[in-house]
Amino acid sequence: QNPEQLFVAQELINKVNQSVAELRCI
Repeated sequence: QNPEQLFVAQELINKVNQSVAELRCI
């Protein structure tokens, strides 16, 4: 595994978590 892929995956997870948090606030 290269670190770049891991970083991209982390960013994707952050975006998903943010979206979920926003949906819960509505």
